[in-house]
Amino acid sequence: MTVLYHYCSTSNFVAIVSSQSIWLSSLSLSTDTMEGRLVSKIIDRLANRDGLTEQSINEIRSTVGFLEILLDGLGFCLSLEGDLLSQWRGYAANATGFSIGFSKEYFLSLSERLTEKKDLVLFLQKVEYEVTEQEGLIRPTYENIKQIIDSGRLKLPRPRGLLDQRSDGDIEKEFEEFKKSRMNFFTTTMKLIPKLYAIKTDAFREEKEWRLISHLLREKESCLYRSLNDRIVPYKIINLAKLEIEPIIEVKIGPKNKTPISVVKNFLTMHGFTNVIVSQSSATLR
Repeated sequence: MTVLYHYCSTSNFVAIVSSQSIWLSSLSLSTDTMEGRLVSKIIDRLANRDGLTEQSINEIRSTVGFLEILLDGLGFCLSLEGDLLSQWRGYAANATGFSIGFSKEYFLSLSERLTEKKDLVLFLQKVEYEVTEQEGLIRPTYENIKQIIDSGRLKLPRPRGLLDQRSDGDIEKEFEEFKKSRMNFFTTTMKLIPKLYAIKTDAFREEKEWRLISHLLREKESCLYRSLNDRIVPYKIINLAKLEIEPIIEVKIGPKNKTPISVVKNFLTMHGFTNVIVSQSSATLR
């Protein structure tokens, strides 16, 4: 069973366990200023490499840019590494918090269940850092977009001229084909939505991040809000529903956290999380 770890403060650990729920928070308001804005840069790179015209590149860029503005990613961030010093310092209140080991299989089942019930479109996704992997993620949709552009059907039909022999029916048909192609172009570009928050720069490679993600229509979709230092952050609550698979497999106590293992085990058991492996971080910090 694959374990994915969420680093958090002691107060957040207590909130997750006692409420049996997690929060999906706005990724665009995280510490990475490029969150959700890298897909358009990859599209630019692919299009320039293929020699697309500037007009075609601008066409794709503006549509992808519209999606980046329209949608925010709400995410619950996880890592393949459960005892990483940089993670303790960055995400667990300077190593005074906890690392919660969640079952990957549980999150996959939960996502499938919520999506099937149409309660929420939720999916678990690995973050890609390598340029070649990122391009491989984007390329299938990009190739479909390029095919539509190469067909020439995105060009507005020419207006009727003095010597134009087209009938009214011919012109109407051309405009109908144009509208269909524009719609096809937009719906094809929308397939990039799941990729918007699946890409980060190489500087974050050490995090080995996975994300539980849902998307939020900015300014239109209802959500909850919380304060975080210098900003107000949108979020949604996801209840850890009872499934055949247990959600929490393991808990690591931060290097600077003074809570005894027995107290953590009793706290988990009290709230229905049994058979959880609890251990102290191997990192040594003052």
